[in-house]
Amino acid sequence: MDLEKKASAAEQLARTIRAALLIFAAFLIYNVFIVATTDDLDFVISKQITMPIINLTLPVAGTYIVAPLLVLVLHVNIIYLYVSANRQAAALASSLLDIKFQSDRRSFLLFLDQFYIFQALLSFYGSPKSLARATVVLIELVIFLVPLFIILCIQIRYLPSHDYALTFWHRFVTGADIAAIVVAAFLLSSLRRSYSYALFFGLTCLAAGYLSFFILLSPDDPCELQANRGIIHWVFGPDFHEVGAHWNATAPGISAPSLRFKTRLLRRNLDLTGRRLYSQFPGDQVKAAYISRGKSETELVRKEARGIDLSGADLRFANFQNVDAMLANFSGSDLSGSNFTSANIRYAKFVGAKLIAAKFQNAKMTRVDMSSADLTGASLYQATATGGNFMQAIFAGATLVEADLTGAVLASATLAGALVSGSTLYAATLIKADLRGARLGGSKFTVANLNQARLGGAEFVKSAAASDVRLHLTSLRGVEFGVGDKAPFTIARAKLLNLQAYGSSKPGGDLVMASLKRLGLGMERHQTKFELRPEGDRIGCDEATKKNAKEHASPEVVSFLGTHCDEDSASFGNRVEDYFKDDLCEDEDATWGFVTRITLDDGLPGENLKEHLRNAGCDQITKPLLSKLDELK
Repeated sequence: MDLEKKASAAEQLARTIRAALLIFAAFLIYNVFIVATTDDLDFVISKQITMPIINLTLPVAGTYIVAPLLVLVLHVNIIYLYVSANRQAAALASSLLDIKFQSDRRSFLLFLDQFYIFQALLSFYGSPKSLARATVVLIELVIFLVPLFIILCIQIRYLPSHDYALTFWHRFVTGADIAAIVVAAFLLSSLRRSYSYALFFGLTCLAAGYLSFFILLSPDDPCELQANRGIIHWVFGPDFHEVGAHWNATAPGISAPSLRFKTRLLRRNLDLTGRRLYSQFPGDQVKAAYISRGKSETELVRKEARGIDLSGADLRFANFQNVDAMLANFSGSDLSGSNFTSANIRYAKFVGAKLIAAKFQNAKMTRVDMSSADLTGASLYQATATGGNFMQAIFAGATLVEADLTGAVLASATLAGALVSGSTLYAATLIKADLRGARLGGSKFTVANLNQARLGGAEFVKSAAASDVRLHLTSLRGVEFGVGDKAPFTIARAKLLNLQAYGSSKPGGDLVMASLKRLGLGMERHQTKFELRPEGDRIGCDEATKKNAKEHASPEVVSFLGTHCDEDSASFGNRVEDYFKDDLCEDEDATWGFVTRITLDDGLPGENLKEHLRNAGCDQITKPLLSKLDELK
C-alpha cells in the first residue's frame, strides 16, 4: 500500500514537471527570439521592440528588465520540482528493492506515467549504471545551465546600450540564478552521497559568475579593472575601430590597422554600419517628384527629411561607418572613440559633443556644426567639411591630413600639436585659433583669416609628405608667435591617456598612441617656422605682427613678413573680396564660409561682397546670406 502511495505521488509530480518544462522551454525559446531580433537601432531610435509572433510593442529597457526576471522565477520553480522529483525517485527506487522478483518490479513500472526524465531518475537511483548516469548528467546540464546561458545572452545583447543600472540588474539576476543552482547541486549531492555533482556545478557557476560580473561589462564599468581588462579585450576586442588608414605622429606614411579589430567574438558597443539614421524620411513618391523637377537628393533630404535626435546619448566607441545621417543631432553626446569613417553627416549637429579620438576619415561633413566639440586626438583624414562650424572646438593632437576645410569656421579653436598637412583651408576663419606646435606642411591657407591666432612652435614648412604651404591673401594681423603655457597639451594628453586602455597595444596601430606622440612632439617645438614663398603671395599683417615675430619666431619668418606683408588693411580687404567674386554662388555651402570669413575680419565690413551678392544672380542663396551678413555685422 505504501508503494502504491509513493507511485501515485510520483506520477502526479511527473505530470507537473512535464507541464512546467514545456512552458519553460517555450519561454526560453521565445527569449532567444527576443535577443536575436533586437536591433542596435532599437537602443537609439525607437527605444522600443516589437515582440516576435505576438507583434506587441514594448519598451526595450522594460523588456530587458522583465525577461531575465521571469526566466529566473521559472527556473527556480523548475529546479525545485526537479529536486523534489529526485527525492521521490530515490524513495520509490528504495521501495522497489523490497519486491523480490525483478519481473514484478518491471510489471509495476509499466503502470507508471511514462515521463522520460522521471524514468531516468528512477533507473539512476535503482541501478546506477553508466547509461543511467550519463542520461541524468545530460538532463541536469540542460535543466541547470541552459536557462543560465539564456540570462547571460540577455545581458550580452543589452551591453551596447551602455546602461550601467540595467547591466547591474542582469548581474543580480545571474547571481540569484547561480545561487539556486548551487543550492540544488548540494541538495542532490547529499541525496546521492557524492559531492562530485556539487563540485562540477559549483565550478561552472563560478565561471559564469565571473563572466557576468567581471567580463560582460560596458566601457568604464566600475568592475572593469586592470586585472581583467586583458580578458575583456580577448572576448570583445579593443573598443576602438581601427578601420582604413590613419597617419602616424610624424606623417611620413600611413600606419596599418591591427588585425585584432577584425576578430571580435562579442560586441559591447553599438554597430550601425551602413544604416540610414533619420526619424522621418521622404517616400518614393516625394523623391520621384523632386527628381522630376531636377532637384538633387541633398535638397530632398534637407527639405523633407527629419534628422535623428541622439543628443546627450552615451555612444562611446559606436561604429557609424558608412551611415547616412544627414541632419542628425548628436549635440552633447559622448562619442569618444566612435567611428564615422565614410559616413554622410552633412548638416549634422555635434555642438558640445565629446569626440575624443573619434574617426571621421573620408567622411562627408559639409556644413557640420561641431562648435565647442572636443575632438582631441580625432582623425579627419581626407574628410570633406566645407563650410563646417568648428568655432571653439578642440583639435589638440588631432589628424586633419588632406582634409577639405574650405570656408570652415575654426575661430577660437584649439589645434595645438595637430597634424594639418596637405589640408585645404581656403577662406577658412581661424581668428584667435591656437595652432601652437601644429604641423601645417602643404596646407593651403589662401585668403584664410588667422588674425590674433597663436602660432608659437607651428611649422608652415615643406616636408617629404607635403608640398609648400600657401598663404596668399592670408590675414595674420595680431598673430602671437610665442609658445606660452603648455596647458592645451597636458590637458589633451590626460584625456587620451584615459582612453588608451581601450585601444590596441600594437605600436603604431592605434590612433590614441599616435596622437599622444604628436602632442609630445608639439610640446618640444619652441619656434615658428616658415618656408620662403613665391613672390606673388601677399599676406595681411601689421606692425605688431612683425614685432612679435622678431621676438619669438625664426629669422625666416621675420624675413617672410618683411617681404610679403601688406599693412594697408583697406587695400588688402578689397583684394580679398575681389578674390572671392569668381567663387560666389557656385557652391552655397562654401559661400556661407566665405561670408563668415569676411564679416569676422576686423575692419572689413564686407560691403563689396554684399553688393556683389545682390548682383551675382544667385537668387537661391542671396537672401539667407544677406541676412547672415547683417546678423554678423
